[in-house]
Amino acid sequence: MGKRETELLAPGGSFEAIRLAVAAGADAVYVGGSQFGARAYAKNLSGEELKEALDYVHLHGAGMHLTVNTLLKERELAGELYGFLAPLYEAGLDAVIVQDLGVLSFIRREFPSLPVHASTQMTVAGVDGAKYLEQLGVSRVILARELSLEEIGRICRDTQVEIECFVHGALCVCYSGQCLMSSMLGGRSGNRGRCAQPCRLAYQAEEGQRAVGKGKPSYMLSPRDICLADYLPELIEAGVYSFKIEGRMKRAEYAAGVTGIYRKYMDMALQARREGKGGESRRISAEDRSFLERLYTRSGFSDGYLFQQNGPDMMADRRPDYAAADEAFFGEIRRRFQEGGRQREICGRLKLSKGQPAVLEMELEAQKGGRLAVTVSGDTVQEAKTRPLDQDTVSRQMDRTKDTPFAFGKLEIYLDPDAFLPVQALNRLRREGIAALEDEVCRSFRRRKPYPDGEDKPEAGRSLRRDSDSDIPLRCLVRTREQLEAALESPCTEAVYVEASLLAGAGRQLAGACRAAGKRCYLAMPYVFRERAVRYMEREFPRLEEAGIDGVLARSLDALGFLRERGFQGEILADYTLYGMNREAQALLARDVSWQCAPLELSLRELKTLDLSGSDLVVYGYIPLMVTAQCLWKNGKRECLGPEAGGHTGLFLRDRYGKRFRTVQECAWCYNLIYNSLPLNLQDQGKEIRSLRCGAARLQFVGESRREASRLLEVFGRSLAQQGSAGRPEGEFTRGHFFRGIE
Repeated sequence: MGKRETELLAPGGSFEAIRLAVAAGADAVYVGGSQFGARAYAKNLSGEELKEALDYVHLHGAGMHLTVNTLLKERELAGELYGFLAPLYEAGLDAVIVQDLGVLSFIRREFPSLPVHASTQMTVAGVDGAKYLEQLGVSRVILARELSLEEIGRICRDTQVEIECFVHGALCVCYSGQCLMSSMLGGRSGNRGRCAQPCRLAYQAEEGQRAVGKGKPSYMLSPRDICLADYLPELIEAGVYSFKIEGRMKRAEYAAGVTGIYRKYMDMALQARREGKGGESRRISAEDRSFLERLYTRSGFSDGYLFQQNGPDMMADRRPDYAAADEAFFGEIRRRFQEGGRQREICGRLKLSKGQPAVLEMELEAQKGGRLAVTVSGDTVQEAKTRPLDQDTVSRQMDRTKDTPFAFGKLEIYLDPDAFLPVQALNRLRREGIAALEDEVCRSFRRRKPYPDGEDKPEAGRSLRRDSDSDIPLRCLVRTREQLEAALESPCTEAVYVEASLLAGAGRQLAGACRAAGKRCYLAMPYVFRERAVRYMEREFPRLEEAGIDGVLARSLDALGFLRERGFQGEILADYTLYGMNREAQALLARDVSWQCAPLELSLRELKTLDLSGSDLVVYGYIPLMVTAQCLWKNGKRECLGPEAGGHTGLFLRDRYGKRFRTVQECAWCYNLIYNSLPLNLQDQGKEIRSLRCGAARLQFVGESRREASRLLEVFGRSLAQQGSAGRPEGEFTRGHFFRGIE
């Protein structure tokens, strides 16, 4: 069979969803198991059900991808992941979808022949990030959903990995993998598959204390679902290989209904391409669009980000309507695909020679190339005493394969004159032949156990252990000149991370001030590294290096890839957004970075399982809860501020409890940051922080004045000195996950 031109990838939230989606035309399904999937509250399949589902999809000519797309804690990766994956690997799992860099490293080492797909949770938004993952052994990258058609095409052209894109279903307002809102507000982490979806609630925008927009709460963080069925020809022409339908939490009929529509229009687009007419939009019919809307929609569909950077027309204008379509409608879908199950075409040869056992040979084209063949023998063919067999009778019995994965496309029957065999014997021969072919198909996907009993597995990644003193120096992240001045004046400050929007145009001056104060100066790169950021960095990097910056704080895989591709010689530090949640992830990052930042979602007890001697620990700051391509300023019916506006502040969101969340419009990079309503503050936890032996403690400033920044630096300097202490923080604050952790 070989590799398909494209792949239509459907959600398999249940065994029924898998069966119906395959019947509707899915080339592959993606499913979650009992552990490590990004839909922890879905009806995920057990280990035995996963193996049964694997055989089912393979028999019907499809594939199955397993979601292991959450961040794993040290005990899970070191003690549980191998046992979870090994039986599925042996059973023929087609691919695994991952978010965690440690999981990626672990699978490439322990299961080297298992294809790894980089989840959209890895937030890959450019060529550099895709190339970086390609070099780590990833065979497919599932791109961030915020990309334009032009950006998607560029990534497809300039990399060798397969590219997968979401084409239908729910759209997160935050870049996937960069959201901590559910985690910080309610302890249910999206990075662990437990998102509570606070983005689907209503918020009031405020400037200062004045309500803006419509003057009442609205669903400004709730995007409409996307439907890109109209643009399948353009996406195919751009080079997208896999077209993904969102919906593992939705019912089986939804998966089948959407898959059926996309199968229809993908086939039309592929046929047009073969005829030299590809690449042109093909509007789906009004009837088919109505069918999709009837299945499920939030305030209608949008085209997502294919042709626009953001916009209010992409957002839901009312509370999402979760009312399901009527059961009669779903029943109709269920019957359609249950009755019209997908079958693979096989070739057969039946020999009925008098005095010899009946022989049935069957073969089909294998999914991995080549052909699979089986031969079964039945009862001895007799000489007819009254009524001999005829071709029609034999053919009719052999064609009774409706409830099997196969159907004869060609059947050669060699029948002796006056030969006879009971109909029951013919049926038995057919059933045995089908069963043997099923076994052969499933066997063709089986793998040997990765490491047979008694054979040692390879060593894990290298440790990051470094010597560490009891004194913990301070590092500061600043976005204003006043905050920078406070950091440079503090004797406790070792280094400063300067937001790129502040360094722009003043790099030489600010880097010089840091050097004069004896502080190390690092450029904090954008959270999302798309084309605007690439162009800026290519232009500004030589100037910044000349200005004497010591290095950069990388916040994305795209940024790491950019620095590697251009041979950057300065220090590279990895921010917490690169998620070194386990030692394996830390070791992988250590290949390219000299310093890291401890993840924000681990508790004190869990942090002690890691080596933090070469890492920051964030001990103070308003934590970014979301990075979104949507502009809260512009979507409020205002004029775009333009890229020259830098980091614009002043707009807040108020939730239903009265909590206010500061937002920053990072206009240079065209994304918004939404910060927590309360600051993380661990100033009275000096003893516990020192017990972690971290390399440095980090304070992150957003809207703090120079005076407040100076006070905080003095307090934390006292708290983190040997035998030092500080009182309980004043006002409202949060401990983050330092004590409560996440599930």
